Amino acid sequence: MTFVLILVSAVIIASLLVALLLMARCDDLSRTVLSDVIFFGAVGLFLVYSLGNRTTITYEVAVFAGVLSILSSVANSRIMVGGQR
Repeated sequence: MTFVLILVSAVIIASLLVALLLMARCDDLSRTVLSDVIFFGAVGLFLVYSLGNRTTITYEVAVFAGVLSILSSVANSRIMVGGQR
């Protein structure tokens, strides 16, 4: 089980590093999408961490991250269309 968690964490970290490298080379619209990717990667890393180490606030953090992910996606879509509805 520990090997699987380490492997999954390594894949998530590698994808976060690729997203950071792409952010340095892309235009503004792509950066907004990649910021969402980085946020979801951070949430994924926390959830993988919580599978290996039991914490008392895992459920609350996961729900809070879910709510923020919806708001983040809506805000990014508004940025991409220039604030129009």
